[in-house]
Amino acid sequence: MPRGLTTFIASSSTCLQSYELRDTRVVLDGKWLAHWFFYNLGVDFKHGGDYKKYADEITRFFKSFQLCNVTPYVLLDGTDYLDDKKMTTLMDRAQKKVQDSYNITVLGGEGRLRPMLAMHVFTQVLHQLKINIAVCDFEADNEIVDLANAFSCPVIGEDSDFYVFDIKGGFIPMKNLKWEEASAENRKSMRCELYKLQEFCNEFKLKKDMMPILSILVGNDFIPREVFDSLYHGKIKRQVNIPQGEGVRVKRTVAWLAKQRSVPQVETLMKRSLNYDDSDIEARMKESEEFYCSTKPPKLEKYFENEANLIDIQGCPLPGWALKLYRQGYLQPSAVNIKYQRKTFISACVEDVSQPSCSNVSLPIRQVTYGILLQSDGGAEEGAIEEGAFPHPHNSIIEIDRRDGRQDMSRRKITAMDELENYGQLPSLLQVESLDEAERKRLIMEVLDVKNVDIESLPENLQLPVAIAMYWKKKSTPEVSQHILNVVLLGMVVGRCGDETTEEEVEKLDPPPSRMNLELVQALAQWQSSLYYGLQLNAVLNQPYPMPDVLQLYNGTLLHSLHATTEGTSDVDIEWARENLLNSNGPAQQLFVQLTTLPW
Repeated sequence: MPRGLTTFIASSSTCLQSYELRDTRVVLDGKWLAHWFFYNLGVDFKHGGDYKKYADEITRFFKSFQLCNVTPYVLLDGTDYLDDKKMTTLMDRAQKKVQDSYNITVLGGEGRLRPMLAMHVFTQVLHQLKINIAVCDFEADNEIVDLANAFSCPVIGEDSDFYVFDIKGGFIPMKNLKWEEASAENRKSMRCELYKLQEFCNEFKLKKDMMPILSILVGNDFIPREVFDSLYHGKIKRQVNIPQGEGVRVKRTVAWLAKQRSVPQVETLMKRSLNYDDSDIEARMKESEEFYCSTKPPKLEKYFENEANLIDIQGCPLPGWALKLYRQGYLQPSAVNIKYQRKTFISACVEDVSQPSCSNVSLPIRQVTYGILLQSDGGAEEGAIEEGAFPHPHNSIIEIDRRDGRQDMSRRKITAMDELENYGQLPSLLQVESLDEAERKRLIMEVLDVKNVDIESLPENLQLPVAIAMYWKKKSTPEVSQHILNVVLLGMVVGRCGDETTEEEVEKLDPPPSRMNLELVQALAQWQSSLYYGLQLNAVLNQPYPMPDVLQLYNGTLLHSLHATTEGTSDVDIEWARENLLNSNGPAQQLFVQLTTLPW
């Protein structure tokens, strides 16, 4: 993202033009949008995620598009190319998130942490709303631009990279989109502001092909701007007389580039300004320029025409069923990283950072998932994302996670399981298709160590979550108390049978305390980790269990309120639930009784 470009454009009176959005297609940056609902609409994330409110806001947002006859296409980032540069960048970001977790849970301060299951909820809600959604091969920016240009429609997002791309239909910054007006006033169009690259270039007398150079000189994700400090403080400042002030570096650089004859001339000056021969910087310059100048036909256009056109992931062949789940967003892109690069990041979350990483609880699940992904299909592995993608033994994965009891990140080698006691050899992805549903369910129950429990007596879409909850109860450290278990189970019942509780009853609960209960924080973090990786195992086995409605399973604000209300005074048993939250003798009460009487 070019530094300072958003502020520079916003300060210009002519770069953004008033526009009425209606009767068109639009392409949206899905990864950014999934974050945006938490950080801009007041959806709670500090307690691990209020997924019901999150889903409600997503629904409200896309209903406004329907009112204006606007057809959205949402593209999500795919797998990461985890070279050393990318790994360093991701580790720095992860380190910041760990600090945010500490600020939230211990200091009661601010931070930004996308809840662990947010992408599951985001994907599910969009499918339920029948919104066009697809996961790209790699980073989505280029595919977003290519698809928008094929449709001659605008892009909606916040990433300043979109100011550099040449988008035929223009770019609409999200903060300038008055979508709530359409929803509230039943309007047939959305007021917004539209940016077009050609108009920007006309305003500042800049050639279009200078825009990628501008991005490099002000600093972007490829090259930090400090690399060209000598050029900026030398030629650019001497030749452009603009006084100090906010955004002066962008202003001077734009004015200087407007005076230059050609891109090759500027590139020569940039290379000369380096104090040493740095072929890596030159390679990154080329990579950055190519990033913004992509003119490929959109890969996913045919997929949106007919989902049967799955389109292979470049260099990463998957069986048809797995590719379908990947494109739909149900098989996480990290699975491709694991299969073809042997590396994966464990996402930071709200947890007690003085304790071991909450992901430790789900390690046995991940080891089996890794084993399935790494099983040979009978031939040589081919098509790896990066050259030399197998520097580690065939059965090992490099995980990047928080170091136990500390606030820094570390790499650790994890051994994938080839076989499972009481089951035998694990299947490969190709072999999964030949296993019947009962066999795949049996494998999941073996992994979760759920035995002698009549799981099938439960509603179908609760069978897998309850089995995962049993695994969590058994494996968590410290041990999950009966009180916390019942809080989680009651939260699931309320999420599933919300029509049997009233808002007034929920509002009577104590609010989450300002000082978080760290025992509860860590237990819930381990619950979400177990759920996240249990759902991933189910996806890797082609979903023998139906994908549960995740927003029904976890509401962090409600769980912290339930715990605060009942802590030290009473247990969250059926009597308390009947008197305080659930209608007597209704399905919700019956389900709570059924759950609490299982052999935990």
